[in-house]
Amino acid sequence: MELNFRLFDSTRELSQQRELFQDCFPETQGTSAESVEHYRWKFHSIQNTPSSYEFSAWDSSTETILGYYAALPFRYQMDGELFSCGMVCDVMTHSRARGKGIFTKIGRYSLEELQSRGLDFVSGYPIRPEVIPGHLKVGWHISQKLPLYMKVLSSSGLLQNSALRPLAPILNLGLRAFESMTRSWKRTRANERIQTESSVNFLKTHSQSYDTFFARWSKERSCYLEKTADFLRWRLSAPNTDYFVTYLTDDEGIRAIAITRRTEIRGIPSLAVLDLMALKYARSSVGAVTNELSRLAHATGAEAIVAMSSPESARFFHFFRRGFLRTPFVFKLILRALSPRAISRGERLALSDVMWIDSDDL
Repeated sequence: MELNFRLFDSTRELSQQRELFQDCFPETQGTSAESVEHYRWKFHSIQNTPSSYEFSAWDSSTETILGYYAALPFRYQMDGELFSCGMVCDVMTHSRARGKGIFTKIGRYSLEELQSRGLDFVSGYPIRPEVIPGHLKVGWHISQKLPLYMKVLSSSGLLQNSALRPLAPILNLGLRAFESMTRSWKRTRANERIQTESSVNFLKTHSQSYDTFFARWSKERSCYLEKTADFLRWRLSAPNTDYFVTYLTDDEGIRAIAITRRTEIRGIPSLAVLDLMALKYARSSVGAVTNELSRLAHATGAEAIVAMSSPESARFFHFFRRGFLRTPFVFKLILRALSPRAISRGERLALSDVMWIDSDDL
């Protein structure tokens, strides 16, 4: 089999790419993720030039797509310097062509192309452990492990296929008691207010206040993703998906914020925390935010609140004190330096405050 590696042309080749996506991600069948609308949002609506980087591998004899590799243009500030990042996603090899080195070859080709386009580094969050060796072969390294933290509100979903299912009502009483024990009982001051709105409404009416908050938040950090209001307008506009913004304000404006959406995590109806930010002086306010997230979870029928987070961030937000337990499920953040200045950073090429907002998940 002779392979032809080239830039992906969505105007002519999208139907084949969608078929490859369905072959590689059968779990998305019947969801919006497999739609053309979702593809166009993800790869062709972000306000960057270019809006994405897409590469493909083809069987030269049959002109059949066998591999696909894409990256989204994200920007990070590190120690006062702007770094361009390609957030790699939707890496695919057709099921009938696996085990033939295509994954490694398209990875090498794509990284060379991304490097030639001036990107500083690439990031990735592989959801399948079996693909990590292929990434490591072309120079990626595992930067950090990101455990999944969960606050269980109901045992019904956890026990639905278990012999212990009849015990769910009793266990739910215990969970309600645990939720009460981990609830923050500190009253908000008279000048504080906590609200939850749809992301659409929030960005329509509070984008300037958010950018002011983000400027204050970023000054307290040496490394961060540039998640401005314009970035959030794109990131939180996935088709057929509703996002919520919970934010706490005082006389100085927004001091803490959480971005969430409903999803299912291993069959459990969950409220997923895509991002959680708080000014350092207002860290205690996170208790009021998580109280509001519990209320939102119950209102939307979620049985758990989940967050992908570094252990450092989990300690900063006092996850354990607020009822979030570290689960055995761990995501991995992988990085690969491309530019000379990124390569020169060595071990210092690392991201912080990483959550789902930094990925393409959810």
